[in-house]
Amino acid sequence: MVVLLEDMMTIAEHHLVALGEHARVREQRQFLQLALEDKKRSEVERILRRRVLACVSGTDPDRDLAAEVFLLERPTGWQRKARVSGAAVVSTAPWLHPGQGAAGVARARLTPAAGMEVASQNPGI
Repeated sequence: MVVLLEDMMTIAEHHLVALGEHARVREQRQFLQLALEDKKRSEVERILRRRVLACVSGTDPDRDLAAEVFLLERPTGWQRKARVSGAAVVSTAPWLHPGQGAAGVARARLTPAAGMEVASQNPGI
């Protein structure tokens, strides 16, 4: 599962980037991502009902973008012989949620029979 978060930096982080402190913003974000990893894993597992095998996080302060990548356990009954067992997308992209900005979140999951389908939308997440 790949999660992309746009417009995620705080006002203070924007000021740090303007001062050229990109590394400081990345370091702070990485610390927070590691501190919240267990919570992120449990939420993904709860929503998708699949175990998370691995989690990788990254931040690009120049683009005000963060990425979370979750490797998911293959679902029961998955017969397709592919390297990638499944994928899901969570996005706060404004073009998916006009007028909602970073508050709008959509979740989708890849299933063997249906392809990509939207599981739910919840601006409160």
